[in-house]
Amino acid sequence: MIPFYSNIDSSNVPPPDAVRSDVFLYQGSEPTLDRLEYDQVFRLTEKTFAGFSAGYLELMYAGFAGETLTFLGNGSVAIGASGDWVRKRVPGTNFELFDNQDYYTALGNLYTYIRPLDVTLLTQYGRFLGGDVGFRLEASRTYDNGTVIGAWYSFTDTDHFLTADNRGYNGKGVFVRIPANMFSPRESRTTYRYSFSPWTRDVAQTVWHRTNLYTFGSDLMPFRFKGKMDRLAK
Repeated sequence: MIPFYSNIDSSNVPPPDAVRSDVFLYQGSEPTLDRLEYDQVFRLTEKTFAGFSAGYLELMYAGFAGETLTFLGNGSVAIGASGDWVRKRVPGTNFELFDNQDYYTALGNLYTYIRPLDVTLLTQYGRFLGGDVGFRLEASRTYDNGTVIGAWYSFTDTDHFLTADNRGYNGKGVFVRIPANMFSPRESRTTYRYSFSPWTRDVAQTVWHRTNLYTFGSDLMPFRFKGKMDRLAK
């Protein structure tokens, strides 16, 4: 990652238990290794997938990640689990990791596609990156050009956080994912994600993953084909 220009800074002092609220420390103007990972997806059965990643997964964390997901019926419902074991990276360096800042997540994931609204609901329950346990709800809609617009909201146990900014807070935000296909004549599964949420919060945080099994597998499911039959016929 080579920034052309960056003046990101913050007057906030990150708390000792920060997992995301110190993100501005990683957004400098120097060239930085964004990701360096091994990423593999396995198709275990016709409707069951598994994924594994290892390496520098994102700008702030390196480690290991795993996920399984099974599509039920025609694929409009999927259930699975995911988890991470990661260590925090030292800001301003490319490969250095903190010795004593290990984190893990353990989440159950339920995806439900609502055809009349063309909306996908994601319900997650489990332990998030900051150690809070609870629910995270996400709703998103995919448009014909591949753009995805969505929002999320969380209900987690925040009593263990050290700062008032985190205690009693419900994680929330909105996002958009833009497919690289819009800018290239070649087929690509790459997407660009932009999200808007308070960066001074550490509630209901997860590790960013390059590959999402639901996005990967849902395109192969019957419900997705049936929803596009009219366009295929034309």
